[in-house]
Amino acid sequence: MSVGYAAPIDAAQFFGEFTPAPVTPLDDLAREYYERTEAYDRTVCTGPIRDGSIMPATAREQSLINRHATDLLRELRQRAERLGYTRNDLRQAMRNYK
Repeated sequence: MSVGYAAPIDAAQFFGEFTPAPVTPLDDLAREYYERTEAYDRTVCTGPIRDGSIMPATAREQSLINRHATDLLRELRQRAERLGYTRNDLRQAMRNYK
């Protein structure tokens, strides 16, 4: 088996320099959703931490965090719509965020 010659790679290629995508208002709303729900969860939940997120230990805790997430999502949808975006636009931004 022969070893071929590889062309030299410049630093930009090697270190993967790239231009980040611009942050949109939808990206900000998606980030806000995840940050605010996690902050709330940490004040309510007493269960274990899995993958960096705290888990509810009881049905009551689950109910509280679900209610908060639903209310927050409603608020962020209204803000997105005032900015001219659709619910689907916000949903996609949230999928892309995590």
